[in-house]
Amino acid sequence: MMFYSLYGLATLFIVFNTSVLIHKYLAQSSKRKKKSMKKSLLSRLTFLAFFFIWPLYLFDVITLTTLSWVGVFVMLFYTTIHFVYGKSRIQGLFHVLRTGLSYIGIGFTLYLYFSILHPALLSVLVFGFLTIVLILLDRLHPWILRRFFRVVPYYYREELSFLNDMHIAKTTFMIEVRELKNMRNAMVVGVFRPYQLYLFKGMLESMNHREIIGIISHEAGHIKHKHLIVRMVLAVLALCSFIAAGTLIIQSEDGVLLSYTTLVVAFIILGYLYRSIFALILQKQEFQADAYARDVGYGEALISALNKLKKGEGKIYNPLLHKLSATHPVTDERITRLTSEN
Repeated sequence: MMFYSLYGLATLFIVFNTSVLIHKYLAQSSKRKKKSMKKSLLSRLTFLAFFFIWPLYLFDVITLTTLSWVGVFVMLFYTTIHFVYGKSRIQGLFHVLRTGLSYIGIGFTLYLYFSILHPALLSVLVFGFLTIVLILLDRLHPWILRRFFRVVPYYYREELSFLNDMHIAKTTFMIEVRELKNMRNAMVVGVFRPYQLYLFKGMLESMNHREIIGIISHEAGHIKHKHLIVRMVLAVLALCSFIAAGTLIIQSEDGVLLSYTTLVVAFIILGYLYRSIFALILQKQEFQADAYARDVGYGEALISALNKLKKGEGKIYNPLLHKLSATHPVTDERITRLTSEN
């Protein structure tokens, strides 16, 4: 009964999400974007095919031989998609191999985690490992970024008093990524002090200095409201819920295949739910960071920057799905809030 309920709910989530992708594809006018979307959509359909066929084998409606032939056909179709719509055949082949190895790795990890070793012991090891990785990345991120990208200092033309009590490193850096030349983004890196501000080259080239300071004040707002710590806590809680759900499902009296299928279906549902919860919280954090920029005197500068940023944004085809999946609110809504509160 639990399997049928979870499978039905997961089907609703997947079908709804896929229908939105189809609508976006049909409404898209750019040939380049349409080609990329077609590849993503066809890849999603290959997953859906196996998702709907697998229970037929699970409940002895089809034989293992039939399932194997279906699996071969789906894999060939998936490979063809990335050969035809990928940037090159080599990249397409690597993508298919990477996807296959990822699924094998995930399956083996789940088996090891819930069937071989005690989940409590592994949970302690996982949290310990993640803590060490987090600390190392937090301390070594300047070296890592310089190793792979061009990173140079960006100097302010004025004294930014709002940064004085933020525990933010005095020097802000510009990142240039060759593959993402037009990316207009900024970010705060670090969970432990001092925090570091980074601006992408595309952002600096498209904004004047006042607008850049507006963006920086927004990023400082994330530090002021401890948003990075909140995100880390949410990630830990999500991981705990996945572990708890997995432990309860695997310890049930169902067969091995049914238990692991139920586990995967439950993870799909939790993934959709957490993505929606995280999206709503992250969007609220963006509004709070915008408000901080306004409070320190850079609201107009941020509005000007947002007006430039929204020109490169794609059309929102489903406002509800956007609200439940996007990390940032609609830019027009951010501008409206800043304008009305100024």
